[in-house]
Amino acid sequence: MLTPTSSRLLTTGLLAVLGAIPALQAQEATAATKPKGPDFTAAQQKGIDFLLSQAKDGKFLQRDEPHVGVTGLALGAVLTKPASLRNDKESKFVEQASDWLLEQQHDDGSFGESIKNYQTSAVAMALSKLEGDKASKALSKARDFLQFAQNVEKAGIPKDDKSWGGFGYGPGDRADMSNTQFAIETLHVTGLDPNDKAFANALVFLQRVQNLKSVNDYRTEVSEEGSEETHPVEPGNDGGASYYPGNSKFGFDVVGDGVRVPRSYGSMTYALLKTYALCGLDADDERMQAATDWIRRNWTLETNPGNHSGLDENAPYQGLFYYYETMARALTVCGIETIETLGDEQSKQVNWREALASHLESIQRDDGSWLNEENGRWWEDQPTMCTIYALLALADCHGHGAQGAR
Repeated sequence: MLTPTSSRLLTTGLLAVLGAIPALQAQEATAATKPKGPDFTAAQQKGIDFLLSQAKDGKFLQRDEPHVGVTGLALGAVLTKPASLRNDKESKFVEQASDWLLEQQHDDGSFGESIKNYQTSAVAMALSKLEGDKASKALSKARDFLQFAQNVEKAGIPKDDKSWGGFGYGPGDRADMSNTQFAIETLHVTGLDPNDKAFANALVFLQRVQNLKSVNDYRTEVSEEGSEETHPVEPGNDGGASYYPGNSKFGFDVVGDGVRVPRSYGSMTYALLKTYALCGLDADDERMQAATDWIRRNWTLETNPGNHSGLDENAPYQGLFYYYETMARALTVCGIETIETLGDEQSKQVNWREALASHLESIQRDDGSWLNEENGRWWEDQPTMCTIYALLALADCHGHGAQGAR
């Protein structure tokens, strides 16, 4: 997908609704139409309680060491609970975690010792929900770092390179859709001018991960494993998105004279839709409409949808909780309330907030956590990570995604 990689980190909730998409029956997100869910559900509270039971003095560990990115994600998840409803334990965690994270920022504005774009985005998205000069200064520095980290000419990346306009794990690294969606959302929430060229530059990368021939100019070649024979790689035309230009974590379809087409899949297509909106595209733009049509044809909560031909039988479940969070964030950002599905069967209207919230509540474990029991790839074998994703998704389902600390 841009699928998460072994160090895959996720983001927290963000900003105001940007617009409506008629094909998905979006409703204008005014005060009258925002979701009217309960203040904070029992499922959300159980999830928060589980998360805090895993914290060590406001930190979350990986390999017995405090991890900046996971702590940032967990803080973002806890901050989805409105401040007026938090108990003393939750408030203490917010204070401890935010203080520790602020101490971890490097002079260049980044966070973490590796995969700095992911970790900086995770922390900045959480800190954006806090008030005060310390948080404000940290966010400004994080914004500067991410602007520096974008793959453009000043980073030595030519415009015909597959990474141009996107973001990788760190400055100069190969770009992917996952890092890019987090970085662009973080640039928005940290106050970058919407007219800044960073967003226009990102559109070049986004078009090259979309299977839409009219806008995707990227062509390459790929060799079979264990063979020197190469095959051309070209974009398809289903409107969905892959991981990075010319590559998909869900493999390739073979068309025509051995041409390989990177497969579109759910998490990356929602990431594409959200990031297109954040970069200023209107709902009726060809690129937005193609992505929304893919979503309408492939609506499901059972798997991370896509063509899994030739892959392991558990492939449909890889990155499943990441998929839930990305779906909820994208549909919230775009102001989409109802999805009219497309397909062989009769179309139906789906209230995605109700459907996703109900599904997540039905698979929550007795201890309040969530776990991907079918495919543990990208850290989803860890209840902490799945619980973070689930809580962030539920926040958007119940209207707390853009709220929290204030």
